[in-house]
Amino acid sequence: MKMGSNSGALVHLSVMLLAAAGLKSALGLVTPENLGSTARDPLEQPNAVVPSNVDKTSSLAFVVYFTLAPTRSEGPKLPRWAQYNQNRKKSENMIKMNFESARMTHPECRLVILTDKHTPFTLTTLTPKLPGPPIELVRHKGLNTTEEMLSRLQARVSFLDKERGTHDLVFLDTDMLVVKNMEHVFDKVFDLAATWRQEPRMPVNGGIIFVPKDKLRQGRGFFQFMVDLTQNFIGKTAEEGAKRRWYGQCDQAALATIMSPRHGYQGPTPGTPEARQLATSEVRITYYPQPATEAAAMRSTRPANGPGHLSYDILLMGCTLYNGSIKKEPAPWCEKKQCCCSNESHIVHFKGDGKMYMETYWKEACANPATFQCAVIDDKCKRRTYSKKGRLRL
Repeated sequence: MKMGSNSGALVHLSVMLLAAAGLKSALGLVTPENLGSTARDPLEQPNAVVPSNVDKTSSLAFVVYFTLAPTRSEGPKLPRWAQYNQNRKKSENMIKMNFESARMTHPECRLVILTDKHTPFTLTTLTPKLPGPPIELVRHKGLNTTEEMLSRLQARVSFLDKERGTHDLVFLDTDMLVVKNMEHVFDKVFDLAATWRQEPRMPVNGGIIFVPKDKLRQGRGFFQFMVDLTQNFIGKTAEEGAKRRWYGQCDQAALATIMSPRHGYQGPTPGTPEARQLATSEVRITYYPQPATEAAAMRSTRPANGPGHLSYDILLMGCTLYNGSIKKEPAPWCEKKQCCCSNESHIVHFKGDGKMYMETYWKEACANPATFQCAVIDDKCKRRTYSKKGRLRL
């Protein structure tokens, strides 16, 4: 009789343990059994993740870069939008909206954050409500947070070194929303794709770059060349250092060589009447990292498709379609550069001071599309309800 009582108690205890385990699993809590699958970084808090079937994930991976900017006590005054880089809460909110929009338009896509060894993240906050694989937090050694644009390029090089070629990659800024599906872009043949605008000095914006999964070596080689070229554009004074950190002028200047005749470009100069007629057109370029005369001299000594190969097949797409900037009054600069967002945009970019409008757009654009004159996420607008004032009812 005593043995029976003990057996009953053991059964009751087993049921309780199983129930507790099931509850932990349902809540996505980090336990010793699942620590390896959910806790991706020692600095992150426990991350509640909805298990997903890898076979159903999108063919795209969206990759952002962010490091928490150091507080500046001297040097040139920072522009107002740069405060977002010093405010963790605002920055994480932008990343959250970015990732949520990517998951809405690309179900169960991969989401990746490239960063340094110290910037903290709350992945529980950043994880979209929609199902998909856990956010990948990839930390890199040796990044200088006072050199954001250069460090971003270096982090991309390091990331591509370790990628396995399972997903097509979209490198994008944190202040962007993905409002339409972009998988069709990778039906085209290219080594690397970006967007161009009517800006003769900096015609190629580094905010979004596409690298096919079967061209990772070419993408890595291109980014490495951009690192080398960017370092040549970096000045030595404190004022020049602040400028390259906050305005992104160094990598934009390097990317501008894509549309330089010295490097193989044969089309009209951006900003000219001839180029303006092609504003929404695709431009294909055989880009030679080394100027034509140097490339010819090296042709017999360099491998045709190695890490330092001679040329890259670059596809440039109209920025209105794939990098459309939000309009800001008065006199939006994007109109002059023919780079404003439209109903046809796949990406809405909240550049500069536009960052302040990102959350407003996210919550109100469905109810008031005419206010922003930009594309909206159709699925998001169908699912959500709004108040009479146009605010999202959460």
